[in-house]
Amino acid sequence: MNKVLNKKAIVIIGPTSSGKTSAALKLCQEFNGEIISADSRQIYKGLDIGTGKIPVNLDKSDISKQKIWLYDLVNPDVHFSAYDFKIKAEECLQDIWKNQKIPFIVGGTGFYLSVLLGLQEVSAISPDLELRQNLEKLTTEELVKKLTEVAPERLVSLDLANRRRLIRAIEVASQPVTSNRQPTGLIDPLVIVFTGSRELLYKRVDGWVEAVIKAGLINEVKNLVKAGYGEASPLHGLIYNQVLAFLDGQTSQSELLQRIKYDLHRCIRKQETYFRKMFPNSKYTYLDISGKDFGISLKTVVQSYLDNG
Repeated sequence: MNKVLNKKAIVIIGPTSSGKTSAALKLCQEFNGEIISADSRQIYKGLDIGTGKIPVNLDKSDISKQKIWLYDLVNPDVHFSAYDFKIKAEECLQDIWKNQKIPFIVGGTGFYLSVLLGLQEVSAISPDLELRQNLEKLTTEELVKKLTEVAPERLVSLDLANRRRLIRAIEVASQPVTSNRQPTGLIDPLVIVFTGSRELLYKRVDGWVEAVIKAGLINEVKNLVKAGYGEASPLHGLIYNQVLAFLDGQTSQSELLQRIKYDLHRCIRKQETYFRKMFPNSKYTYLDISGKDFGISLKTVVQSYLDNG
């Protein structure tokens, strides 16, 4: 049976700086694959350096040669939900299979991935503008308290400093949901979860933060503000919010570096908690990135999956 026509798909999940993209690039070259980004911020145009779309620790020629889906879908001021991601990702899957290639779904946005895999329900509702206006008047602490009241299970998967996500979570919890227990076309994928010691992940992410600052992250944010996106929700989330504070004169550049590093360390801890909950190691394939034979093990797992059936 043709392996591609059999609708094989590989999902690579892992915390920030666990090497998901670099590993996926190598696997795509080896197994004739294409990448679907499962990153909630890479969908936004103009958010490039701070989201990893423009790599600072990878060979840019490798990126340029590789087809990556779901980059640059919308402007930063456009609402884009997990339901929107699910629909777009399923369209990508069909196109990749049609072209006789293997899809590699890669990302650290656990909620997006769990929705696509049918592990969580997701709302297909449109934004409630009136409710949003009322919620915008609340402080971030009040939003967290309200979400705790209506949907406490969502707290573990959210950046609690991200007002946009908090508001959307409250909005979704206040209205009926559409079941997403059986994703269209995605049947029995191989799900690989990258793990690593906190020390290793923190060291990697710290180096990445210093590299993106040198690569022009501050100018990227300046340009986004100049383009009129200073109030857009993505710029008030992880990494970008600290650059805005720096541009407003609230912090020095050394403080900017430390605050981004601290925020990303916290993000890594939250990602690990979420992955353990949604993707238990008794059901999915866990690989330690610090293992001596990590690369060989990863290739072997993928090869075995593709050869089976």
